[in-house]
Amino acid sequence: MVQFTYPGGRFRASATTLKYLLEWAYGIQPSQHTGGPAWLATDRYDVVAKAEGNASDEQMKLMTQTLLRDRFQLKLHRESKKASVFVISLGKAAPRLTAPQEGEVHSLKVIPQTGTDQKVISYRVVATRFSLAGC
Repeated sequence: MVQFTYPGGRFRASATTLKYLLEWAYGIQPSQHTGGPAWLATDRYDVVAKAEGNASDEQMKLMTQTLLRDRFQLKLHRESKKASVFVISLGKAAPRLTAPQEGEVHSLKVIPQTGTDQKVISYRVVATRFSLAGC
């Protein structure tokens, strides 16, 4: 996870694209926005700022939104649109998986998958002898 905010109201983003700052500031995923000039995803910027007091992450995100709007003339609008999704559900036949037995080692790992710019683009879930009962 990328960290932009630090104690004492400090903000630092090094060699970061505006596309990534936009995603962080608005809490959206790459698949949730479209449009903008190509340089939004290619040109990199260093942003160093200090807020008055000890600003929270949410306050820093609002300040970053203001920066994007004022310095880069970001204009956006929100809309809903239909998209394909994956749904995991039980089929007609019972699952052929067996529950972990007493003493068996089990684990659940969520592994971030990164792109060439080391930005997380998806997650891979690896479950070994893990029960979803009670989740």
